[in-house]
Amino acid sequence: MTWNLTVTSRGRQFDRLGAIYFGDIELWRTSTAEPTQNGIYWTYIKDMSWALPLLQESQKLIFDLGNLIDSTYTGTFNTTLTATFFTAQDTVAPADEILPISTRQGALNQSSQFSFPSQNASNSIALPRNIKKAVVSIAATGQIGEEFWYTNVPQSVVNTFGAGFLYGYSPFREVQLMIDGVLAGVVWPFPVIFTGGIVPGLWRPIVGIDAFDLREDTIDITPFLPLLCDGNRHTFQIVVSGLNDDGQGQGALSETVGSYWVSRTMLLNFLFS
Repeated sequence: MTWNLTVTSRGRQFDRLGAIYFGDIELWRTSTAEPTQNGIYWTYIKDMSWALPLLQESQKLIFDLGNLIDSTYTGTFNTTLTATFFTAQDTVAPADEILPISTRQGALNQSSQFSFPSQNASNSIALPRNIKKAVVSIAATGQIGEEFWYTNVPQSVVNTFGAGFLYGYSPFREVQLMIDGVLAGVVWPFPVIFTGGIVPGLWRPIVGIDAFDLREDTIDITPFLPLLCDGNRHTFQIVVSGLNDDGQGQGALSETVGSYWVSRTMLLNFLFS
């Protein structure tokens, strides 16, 4: 199964972050090209075979693409999403069950993303007791003061040119997965240059790496299953860390970062016994 997202826009507009959901489960995180006065068109095709278990029952499709329209920013986004199904000799082995670890706002027709650090990006769920393999999918995208986190300065020099002028916590970021307060794994985000970022040569005539399909990372939590498959609820939490330094060459992981990271996790359960 593939999905084809096609978008047209005309006028003036910033780049925008978008996400497609089935209810509380985020399926695809994307962003937009910057339109021109004469109009722009783009399309992206994504393999969605991993989501086949979700199609066994009716789903609420939510596409969240926030935008601002006024006398200056006139570009609207006209989006079309289509799905194509294939039959083939090769088999696909998606997860048996997919569980969201999110804010669960789908019932309100809203996105189910966390905004870290203003929100505690955690959720408690009870897992089935017959899992043989489980993988957590993590999506974390820096925005506003964290959009260009890879260019941030050490925390000790953020006030060099005036209070709050420079974005801090260093150009290092680590996304941690905590299970019941215990570190279960880490991933390191990949720098994504959205359209409008840094210099036009990095996003025109083609966008930067991952801009239309923001990469997700996975952590295999199968070693934790003897503890997790006890029928009780367990807390999964995302923490984004940078570095705190003392200005003398010493530093440690921070417990927070600037504003803000759009985050969510998703639990894919494989190979039920």
